[in-house]
Amino acid sequence: MICTICGGSEQVIKAALDKVTYVQCTCGVTLAVPMPTEEELKAFYNTRYVESMGCGEENPHFREEYQPIYQSEKALTFRDLGFPHTEGVGLRWLDVGCANGLFVGWIQQFGYETKGVDVAPEMIEEARQKGLDCHCCEANDLGEVFDIVSLWDVIEHALDPDAMLSRVSSAVKSEGNLFLQTPCTGIISDTFGQGWREYTYPNHLHLFSQDALFRLLTRHGFMIRNWVRFGSGNTSGTLPDDKKRVIDTIAKRMGIGDVIALWAVRT
Repeated sequence: MICTICGGSEQVIKAALDKVTYVQCTCGVTLAVPMPTEEELKAFYNTRYVESMGCGEENPHFREEYQPIYQSEKALTFRDLGFPHTEGVGLRWLDVGCANGLFVGWIQQFGYETKGVDVAPEMIEEARQKGLDCHCCEANDLGEVFDIVSLWDVIEHALDPDAMLSRVSSAVKSEGNLFLQTPCTGIISDTFGQGWREYTYPNHLHLFSQDALFRLLTRHGFMIRNWVRFGSGNTSGTLPDDKKRVIDTIAKRMGIGDVIALWAVRT
């Protein structure tokens, strides 16, 4: 397997599952083998993948009752990163991978002019029914530049993250801001091994170490302003709540969480 990020071919197996093997390149990027075709991915997204989670179960993250939890999580992320997200008057924000507009609908209340893009047509239709300005296309297809662009849990789904960031970079104005969240390999993924929660196929095709992600962003003209890692690798319901809170807190304070959120500036 040739790495889609660095072109290298020296890799080690991280997880051998029923339909896929995840291998880690020496550059720090973990890839799914085999990669699905573009046609297979389109078919997957067209089946409302975000609701099925790829396993036939409804995704609770897209229920109305989850919105307050989602919004508080995002507000906490912005506080951790030191970004004043409530000061949006006069600024334009594009959410890439917007799904049904959960983030777009929340962030626009702070005065931003918002747009969203996604490749899942059913999700875009749902967002539009909410009155949100969302489109079934890529970021650069809009032909516009924005003060802020966000990719919340998106880059890991891409067949070509390098090409995705190239498109995204063209949509961020000079000295504009990028917010990105994605699973992050490291101590926790190695500890869980094949049982790591982020080894989900065909949802996750590229998983990054922190260093690999930072190098890729630098290649596309972004300077890392701040970052935070959180998550102990234990999904809600797998541990008693009090125990999970303690372990999650430790992982966050140590900076080893299996999810990373970052703030970068386009130079």
